[in-house]
Amino acid sequence: MGLFAYFSFGFLISGLFLRGADADSCPVGWFPFETFCYKIFTTRMSWPDAELACQNINSHLASIHSKEEGDQVAGYVGDHLKLFGHVWIGMRDMWKNGVWSWTDNSPSNYTAWNIGEPNNQRSQESCVELWSFSGYRRWNDKSCKSERAFLCKYGLQ
Repeated sequence: MGLFAYFSFGFLISGLFLRGADADSCPVGWFPFETFCYKIFTTRMSWPDAELACQNINSHLASIHSKEEGDQVAGYVGDHLKLFGHVWIGMRDMWKNGVWSWTDNSPSNYTAWNIGEPNNQRSQESCVELWSFSGYRRWNDKSCKSERAFLCKYGLQ
């Protein structure tokens, strides 16, 4: 079975678990925090492909709205990411005008940029990753074409 087919099958199974989950609990393999569920996917993808993969299982790349949420996410990612590397989250500068927004349309009311970020290096960085060198607590802008592991999030209904 090819890598794409294997990965697609994994998302199909995850999607079935999401649909079958209780409204007040996260499916097996998902991390709960407050009224949300998170899951790290280690298959490396570009930012647009990662967002599409999350949407295919009724979620989005993760939004982070407080230091407490960021710390919980950082602990989860650090504990579950087997290979050291940066992780896509759902913030991007869609129009490349310095206005950062979340793919889930939640308010951009919190940021945790690493020192000197966002810097839009070579005018090519409009997507956001959790920076592994900060223990996944700080953010870095990066080219959306870079391939990263990614973190999906959805709200409990």
